[in-house]
Amino acid sequence: MKIKSAHLRTIEHKFVCVQGIWKPKRSHQLVTQNKQESNSGNSGKVSVYHITYDGNRKCMAFGFEVKNKSSLVFPVVTHGEKLEVEVLPTDKPITAGSFDEKFLFQWCGQIISGDWRSLESVAKPKTYLCVEKGKVTITKERVPYFKIKYSDKKKDEESRSSGSDKILENKTNEYKTISFQRRNLKRGSSCCEGSVAPNKPLRCRKTKRIKMSVKS
Repeated sequence: MKIKSAHLRTIEHKFVCVQGIWKPKRSHQLVTQNKQESNSGNSGKVSVYHITYDGNRKCMAFGFEVKNKSSLVFPVVTHGEKLEVEVLPTDKPITAGSFDEKFLFQWCGQIISGDWRSLESVAKPKTYLCVEKGKVTITKERVPYFKIKYSDKKKDEESRSSGSDKILENKTNEYKTISFQRRNLKRGSSCCEGSVAPNKPLRCRKTKRIKMSVKS
């Protein structure tokens, strides 16, 4: 089993996150919000558990973080017509044995432009995740509605590092260019003031031309 940190995005360019509800009883639900990835906070992060189920089926379970990180909220599919959630505390190890088929989803259908695909439940009867009125639910229709945006901290760190190196390199090159220009300026002024070597050939040629014009 592999676990990857990510965000689950919808085709409407929104993020799936956890929202607390208190009526009729205290619980959680999955909703979509217009949050940018950098501002989504813990409520927008999901741990994607990649699991091989029933021999060779590649499936996933989605554990959404609550703000205090004390638990993960998983969407589950039972025999009802609504999507339910199950909460697992994070103070105990979550292993592949923690999940049965009601937790599991798999990609299905063709990928459409933008890598959007359908998420199908492993539990039967087959249903598909969808969004209705800002809430994540299930439907019997296959809709290419989701994609996973994995977090890549290493890549971000390398990008920031390379950016710093470029800034430093630019500053170094700028300093070298300024120093080189200053040296050239100093050399140019000294040649004009103290050296007449570049002007000697011109004076000689001019003098010869004057003498020839006098003789003629």
